[in-house]
Amino acid sequence: MASSQSYNLYLGLELFVILFSQVFAHVPPEAEATIPGRKMVLDGRISLEKFVRAVHFLESRMKGTMMIPPRLYEMPSDKLLLSGLLFFGFHGALVEERKQGQKFLVDIEAWTDLKPPGKSDNLSDSVDYTKIYGIAKEVLEGPPYYLMESVAQKIAITVLTNYPQISDVRLKVAKPHVAVHGQLDYIGVEIIRHRSDLPV
Repeated sequence: MASSQSYNLYLGLELFVILFSQVFAHVPPEAEATIPGRKMVLDGRISLEKFVRAVHFLESRMKGTMMIPPRLYEMPSDKLLLSGLLFFGFHGALVEERKQGQKFLVDIEAWTDLKPPGKSDNLSDSVDYTKIYGIAKEVLEGPPYYLMESVAQKIAITVLTNYPQISDVRLKVAKPHVAVHGQLDYIGVEIIRHRSDLPV
């Protein structure tokens, strides 16, 4: 009993600190060290996972149940990186975009276990990044989509479908030349798709 009460108190205090950390936002820097909650937030000692686990746990306690809060889904740390891919396509909602075309920038991160290829030094144990590049090229230079969201979705789902060893994909699709009256580097979208997002 004492152990569960301590755990409940610990999570409750963390939840309190997170919820009220913004109250301390106006505190001058010289006083921050005197406020443990503010310092914990600034030091990054309270994570999003702990916050959600605390909320889940306290909610179960309020309902009279004793549920152990589940861990959040965590993506593996290893990943393949393809950065700065450049293609020419005809995607866009404007007629001019679909007629004249434009450049698209693409970044891809694919989470997969790289320990096997790291030990064997054998390409067959890894994912050939040229194949992932080929998927992006086929989509970007293929039939036009109205939205960049659809372009990113198509690439991400295709990568996950074709390579079961890849668990998650982050896609960024951007276009540097847009009809905006102002200075900017690009306009784009970034999505993360998990294997659980694949159609059944």
